[in-house]
Amino acid sequence: MTADHPEKICDQISDGILEAIGVAESGGIHLETFGTNTIEEDKILEAVKASFDFRPPAIIDQLELKRPVFKQTAAYGHFGRPEFT
Repeated sequence: MTADHPEKICDQISDGILEAIGVAESGGIHLETFGTNTIEEDKILEAVKASFDFRPPAIIDQLELKRPVFKQTAAYGHFGRPEFT
C-alpha cells in the first residue's frame, strides 16, 4: 500500500483513541476491522498513525473546531431553529 497506489484495506473499521487531560500525545489508538481487513491490522494502524496527528490541538486545527459557527449551536443545538435550516 502506497500513497500513490491505495488499495482496499477493509470493508468496515472502528477506532478508539485514548486521550488524557494535560498530555500532548494520545495514550493509545485501537482499530477494529471486524474481520474485513485484507492486510494485517498492525499495518493499518501504522498507516493511520503516519497519516493523522491525534494531538488535541492538531484535531482542533484539522477539523476547524474554533470556527464561530459552533458557538451558535453550543447551546440548544440546531434542531428546530430556522436559522439552521
